[in-house]
Amino acid sequence: MEGAAVDEIVRRLVDGGRGGRQVQLSEAEIRQLCVDAKRVLLSQPNLLQIRGPVKICGDIHGQFVDLLRLFDLGGYPPTSTYVFLGDYVDRGKQSLETICLLLAYKIRYPDKVFLLRGNHEDAKINRVYGFYDECKRRFNVRLWKIFSDCFNCLPIAALIDDKILCMHGGLSPELDNLDQIKDIERPAEIPDYGLLCDLLWSDPSPSGEGWGESDRGVSYTFGADKLIEFLEKNDLDLICRAHQVVEDGYEFFAQRRLVTIFSAPNYCGEFDNVGALLSIDENLMCSFQILKPNEPGTPRVRRQIPNKMPSHFLASQAIGSNGRATIMQMPSHFLASQAIGSNGRATIKQQYAGLALALAEQQASSSYQSQVHMGGSSQQYLGEAATYLSTSLPPKEDWLPTMPLPADDMSSVSHSRYR
Repeated sequence: MEGAAVDEIVRRLVDGGRGGRQVQLSEAEIRQLCVDAKRVLLSQPNLLQIRGPVKICGDIHGQFVDLLRLFDLGGYPPTSTYVFLGDYVDRGKQSLETICLLLAYKIRYPDKVFLLRGNHEDAKINRVYGFYDECKRRFNVRLWKIFSDCFNCLPIAALIDDKILCMHGGLSPELDNLDQIKDIERPAEIPDYGLLCDLLWSDPSPSGEGWGESDRGVSYTFGADKLIEFLEKNDLDLICRAHQVVEDGYEFFAQRRLVTIFSAPNYCGEFDNVGALLSIDENLMCSFQILKPNEPGTPRVRRQIPNKMPSHFLASQAIGSNGRATIMQMPSHFLASQAIGSNGRATIKQQYAGLALALAEQQASSSYQSQVHMGGSSQQYLGEAATYLSTSLPPKEDWLPTMPLPADDMSSVSHSRYR
């Protein structure tokens, strides 16, 4: 398929999909997208090597309007580089538009758009959870089978600047080193157990250690001990994964050594969650863009955070083993103070003052963006925070007793109600 033809498909999908309108490509166009995408996918490794800056998206699940809103926030390819963590289809109303747009971008900009495989890019799963029915209703079963062949060619993981490992699910008891991911053959169907299954299905366990049985009935859960062991053995700073609904769009685990990203706001129309987009710059500085459930009108970013960072978006600095600073921006209801632990990484202690600021900030906007800028020392920021809070907040006894207190250090990970 020529570049102009792909551009035309992208234009029709983007322009026609606003407001939830259905965009009907021809069967021939979709078939060709799948054929061309297979060729591009198989030309790249199973463990993608990517340099920042890059944006990371979690589950989309056929929420095509929200995918367009994510591009509105982060920039449309090729202006930004994207890694998608899988689960493009099922449950949402427009799985076909969603996967067709992503495949078209992959064909057109193969080094700007990277699509990892999720557990729903599997014929056994999407036969049941909606994609099969959508293909059959709008086209035919043959087209669903063509998509299944394409899904079998998707890569499994991505490594960003040799320090941040991305996959859909999580770790495996069979995974010792990254070469094992490289050696997984493609095309491949997802087995019921083993390394490939675990990379797409496993979950972190907020309460247990070691390996445990998963409530999903597939794969395992892994504790913080297994996560830290794997990261240190492979000289990694962070694992970025998807696979679970989290209320704030992103959630940390094990003292911020793992982050779960979920990018489908108001998931299935049943969850009051927001979506998130993780941005990683060339220095491994990380920030989040938040997408609230869709409202009438064009989605907007409330404001850009200036270089002189407000106190309620304070960040801690953790120096990675490569000597670069890895900056993880804290959620807006946390005020970060810097306390260097025995491993040389900064730990975060919760401060009550950020809670009130968060509620006002989040209630005032339909979508907002928070970015971290290290324009001065952390002590400078802490000084600014103390000044700002002392003049802006009422005495804590006036409001603190009525406010929910988040879990300690954001370490818990919400379990998905769905498989």
